[in-house]
This record gives sequence, structure tokens and C-alpha cells, in this order.
Amino acid sequence: ENRYIVFTPTTITGFPATAAVGDTFELQIAGDLTISGVTKAVTFVTSVTVTTENAISGLASAQILRSDFNLNIPSVPSVANVTDEVLLELQFVAKA
Repeated sequence: ENRYIVFTPTTITGFPATAAVGDTFELQIAGDLTISGVTKAVTFVTSVTVTTENAISGLASAQILRSDFNLNIPSVPSVANVTDEVLLELQFVAKA
């Protein structure tokens, strides 16, 4: 049941009026992130590059807290610096 992290976008803002091959722009993709049965509103800041007339590529990132999703930090003496903050990143390519 808790095998996957699910993100359901609700709004995307920051689309430019026009974009040409080689242009890069930033979007904000807001939505609901579900991890281990807990759902929270999260916004991914997304850098998008127009790579061809029919394709874009980019990187979306969002900072979350493990504690917001009831994820316990493991107590392992040999593992140093496990923090509550986690950076989620998604690299993507989309083609028309």
C-alpha cells in the first residue's frame, strides 16, 4: 500500500507567453504529495528548457520534512547527519 510516493498536481504557474528552442524558464507546480498514507500540499520549483520544437527537459525540486509525513529518522550510530529535511528531485524529458 505504501510502496509509492504519489504527487497529484493541482496548479502550474509561470508559463511564458512564448518560448523558443534553447529558452529556459521556471514553473511552480503545486499539488498534493502523498507518502506513507499522509498527504500534504507541496510546490515543486521546476526549471524547464525547450530542447527542440517538440520536447522539453527539466528538473523539479521540493524540500519536505520527514516528520510531516510521519517518517521516522532511523537511529543508526554509523550513519551521520540524517536530517528531518529531504530534497525531492525529479529530472524529466517530455516529448509531444
